[in-house]
Formats: sequence, structure tokens, C-alpha cells
Amino acid sequence: MDSTGKSKEIASIVLGRFNILHPGHIQLIQSAYSDILNCKSKSKRLVIVIGSAQTSNPPIEERVDVMSRQLVVLGIQADIETMVDPDPIDQWIDVLNEICPDCFKTLYRADDDIPEEDIRRLNKSNIYLSIEPRRPFMWLCQDGLFRLAESSSDIRKLMS
Repeated sequence: MDSTGKSKEIASIVLGRFNILHPGHIQLIQSAYSDILNCKSKSKRLVIVIGSAQTSNPPIEERVDVMSRQLVVLGIQADIETMVDPDPIDQWIDVLNEICPDCFKTLYRADDDIPEEDIRRLNKSNIYLSIEPRRPFMWLCQDGLFRLAESSSDIRKLMS
């Protein structure tokens, strides 16, 4: 509750570049959405934050469009925000607080290599961190064969 006695909004945040939207991203988004659906608060939302908005491979508009269309297919309602990588990069937590001010926030990530300093800053900012396990998935390669991948980096290697 805030100082007026109103419940704080609950925000589940999924942050990523999504420069190759893949099944691992979908699993993470579905996990965050499921948690929001099961939350008893009346004021709640899922926020997808697409980072590295300053890069052009692919352009941010294309990544937002693909994400928007994918959310429709999944039947998931979410706000999509874009984020230019802050300089210095360790200020990204402040950007999340600007995107969802006065919210109780949970950040969903699939990587467990978040620097300890960032974890401390998340805790100080009252942002709960939910690290979901990476789940391998099959990716259809240009040669028509499926290969195992876990991340966009794996997919880029398979494509080269």
C-alpha cells in the first residue's frame, strides 16, 4: 500500500533485446504472464521492455512489431516499452524504475550471469528478480534441420 492507502500496482517485467524472438523468450513471457494472471491485485500489468533500441539490426520498430503480433497470437496482453541502452550501462535499473514508477516490480530473466552489483542495486530499488531456468529448444536452420539452442547467441551461431 502507498501513503494514500491504495494498493501499489504490480508489474511483471520481461527485459530483452528480442533481436531474434525465439521459444526461450516466449517461455519467459508466458511465465511472467501466468504470474500476473494468478496475482490477486486488481492493479497489475505485464511489461515487455525491448532494449538496445538504438541498434538497427533489426530496427526497433521491427522488433516491436514482431513482439506485438506474437503477443496477439499468444493471447497475452502486455505493454511494450523500448529502452535505449543507458550510458553507463549499469544505469538500466534506473530506466526500469522510470518505466514503472511506484510499482512493485518483478524482473524476469533467463540468464543467471547478472553481476552481483546489479543484483544488489535491484534489491535496493525494491525490484524482485525471478531467474527462470533456460530451457533448450529446437531451432529450424536454413538447411531444413532442427538443432538445439538456448539463446539468441546460439541461433546466430547456427545461422552463420
